[in-house]
Amino acid sequence: MELRRLVSFLLAMLLLIGIAGCSDTGIGAGVGAGGGALVGSSVGHPWLGALVGGAGGAVVGHEIGKHNNNGDD
Repeated sequence: MELRRLVSFLLAMLLLIGIAGCSDTGIGAGVGAGGGALVGSSVGHPWLGALVGGAGGAVVGHEIGKHNNNGDD
């Protein structure tokens, strides 16, 4: 079980490194997806939780990044 979490963490880190040069929207989506996938896989069913958490985190992260790019208050 610990090996799966390590692999999930390493994949999330690779994703974050890959989107480091993106805009705030891309970075927010990547961070949200990675964080949501990690939380979802550790809280619920490993694969289903990671998919649902990753998708939800990506949407929330994208919207936060879009808000930051627009400069809305």
